[in-house]
Amino acid sequence: MNDYDSIAARYDFLVPENYRMVRAKGLFDQGSQTELFLTDLYWLSTEAIANYQPLPFQIKGLVPFACTARRDLFCWYPSWATERDVPVTFCPRDDENAACYASDFIAFLYRILLEEFSGSWLVESLGAKGTTERFRRYATDVGEFLPHDWAITLQELSNLPLTKLDEGVYGVMDRKKCNELIEAALSFPRLNKEFKHYVR
Repeated sequence: MNDYDSIAARYDFLVPENYRMVRAKGLFDQGSQTELFLTDLYWLSTEAIANYQPLPFQIKGLVPFACTARRDLFCWYPSWATERDVPVTFCPRDDENAACYASDFIAFLYRILLEEFSGSWLVESLGAKGTTERFRRYATDVGEFLPHDWAITLQELSNLPLTKLDEGVYGVMDRKKCNELIEAALSFPRLNKEFKHYVR
């Protein structure tokens, strides 16, 4: 049984094909030359997804695939799935309220990159030039999986000058512009809607 089979058995959930295609390109391989390394985001291995142990009061049905240093989770929520999409949620560890982050995994990738481009700490480890190069690589690597207009937007953004937005934070646009792009491209009825992911 491979890890995807283990995930299916554990959660009664088939990992979306778009996620499998991106993972197969090595974008989630920690420490690799192809890793999509972002500020405060850690990709779970497929083994870690299959073996994840939720907090005892977390609602059932959340399938995590990434986390932050604080162990906030990004999860698929199959209970909200449609014929086409499985929404992605953001579930903070220290807050009982979670929120719908994107309509599916591809929309998640686009949003997480828009947010990185509008508030990145990568300059601390990569320098300004290295961060700019990473932004351009990310736009290319992820762009092949995105709708054409989203891919073009990332390419255009990645070629803008990197500027200091706050202490230690750099980007090619401010968060207001980022939110406008998210709302314009990713809007759907559940976007940013909160729900309780803890039942105590």
